[in-house]
Amino acid sequence: MSNRKIIIILAALVGFFIAAGWAGVSQIYHQDEHRWVMIADPANGVDSPHPPMLKFLLRAGADIFGFERLRLVPLIFGLLNLLLIFWAARLWSKSNQIALWAAGLFAVSSYSLIAALQVDIDGAILPFFVLLAVICYFKFTEEVQLVYKLLWLGLLCLVVINGLLTKLSFALLIGVLAADYFSHLWFNQRQRLGTALKKWLKLILPVLAVSIGFFYLYTTKLAVVADYAEGFKIFNFHQRAYFDLAFKVMKSLVWLSPLLTLPVLAALFNRQFLKKYRFWFLYLLANLLFYLVLLDFSKLTVERYFMFSIAPAAIIAGAWLGKRFAGFQLSKNRVIFTLSAATIIVVSRLILQLPAAVLPLNPKAAYVQHIKALDFGFLIPFSGGSGPIGFYLSAWFIILTWLAALVALAAILAGRGRKAIWLILFLLLGLGYNLIVTGEYLFGRLYGSPAKIARAGVDYITNEPIIKQVITYNDIGAYELKTAGKYTSRFYTAPARDYTKKLKEFRGHYLIIDFPVIDKRSAYWNLISKCDLTKKFTDKYVDSYIFDCRSLPPDWSGQN
Repeated sequence: MSNRKIIIILAALVGFFIAAGWAGVSQIYHQDEHRWVMIADPANGVDSPHPPMLKFLLRAGADIFGFERLRLVPLIFGLLNLLLIFWAARLWSKSNQIALWAAGLFAVSSYSLIAALQVDIDGAILPFFVLLAVICYFKFTEEVQLVYKLLWLGLLCLVVINGLLTKLSFALLIGVLAADYFSHLWFNQRQRLGTALKKWLKLILPVLAVSIGFFYLYTTKLAVVADYAEGFKIFNFHQRAYFDLAFKVMKSLVWLSPLLTLPVLAALFNRQFLKKYRFWFLYLLANLLFYLVLLDFSKLTVERYFMFSIAPAAIIAGAWLGKRFAGFQLSKNRVIFTLSAATIIVVSRLILQLPAAVLPLNPKAAYVQHIKALDFGFLIPFSGGSGPIGFYLSAWFIILTWLAALVALAAILAGRGRKAIWLILFLLLGLGYNLIVTGEYLFGRLYGSPAKIARAGVDYITNEPIIKQVITYNDIGAYELKTAGKYTSRFYTAPARDYTKKLKEFRGHYLIIDFPVIDKRSAYWNLISKCDLTKKFTDKYVDSYIFDCRSLPPDWSGQN
């Protein structure tokens, strides 16, 4: 493939990623995102327990783009990640075609787009320093001349400093680098144990010195970091909310899609892939152990933390698919491609038009009942603690697409029949799936847009002088309400928290963006729905309400 063609394809991927990202930069800030926006403004005096890199970047972004457009900061890093993935994939595979596959998977992935628009650390900022560090590490191991080896080692130490200044969990990468480099020396180069240890220390000691220096100069001076860390429980297996954790992991895999997930699983059973992409598998394993075993994240936003998987999955899946599509000629398979695309479009449209129930997220009993009855005619809400505000997706569409992709993958691995048919089906299923998820995230044209409804509700409240105090459900619109001086508090429906006393005593307005939908038989809805309904907005399956509770008597207890 010529350099001109590579540049054209890469430019097209960049253009697609920018266009999709631009469509989402104006979405309303959600939950923890608004805290980062407040932190970015020094006038608020709000600080974070995390290292200062994101705060610094957001302050710079606010000076350039304004506080309403801070999603452009992670979007820029997401774009840089796309280019770094191309570079890293080319280093590992020595193939421009496979590098384009990896970059292409990243560009079309709905998960990578969500990550690139999330005002937080884990989506695009931390992966940028991870990818940069890995590239420096690879070049260090590849170089023979001492001067270039020292240059890449110095760059690696510099990136490590910036990575640790981004998030302390960057230390996971340092551990993976150490393990992979020792494995590289001892197993790949077949060096003696003593020789391998000496060379290993030449890389590890400078990196460790930089890391220890960082911890001494920074973290030991912030008591707030220690207080923040105490909130995480270690090895508390008997207290974890396993159903909630499984639900969030499932949502993360839905975001990652069969296009990126299934090739990685297939590569696990290929010794050649395991050996060649050992580093990326080690990195995935280290993070999975950290988030699922070591610490209890069952009640936190696992979907956000699992964004570590996007870049490794794109690189591994890109190599797996690129190898199988090697020598593939579209001109010889144009009829199969056209028929497959038409079939997938028609069947997907039929599935997406099926009537669907909207179930309350808490309690999850309704989901359990539907699943036990094998009735998947319901919508699943997808949202994250730091964005997006969310969107609905059909359970039938998710399940049937994954099953079809699994069948196609099994046929590819079995090697029976015309493999081209199954490769085309797998690729088109994955692409169509990601485009539909991205479309619902950005526009909500199938099931309604919570982001659009939230913007309408917030605009109404901020422009209505009668409304002075507002409690918002799920902390939606918090930044805009705080900016307007009308934010009072928030409430959630999670069983771990009880807001009954607060809601009984409140005498103001409520902003209810009913996503995820509140159980209409719950005590919270019984309390709030007794108030006067000031305004209601509806977009397909999504409703929002503004309730006026100012006229309730002082001794009102929520009963009729």
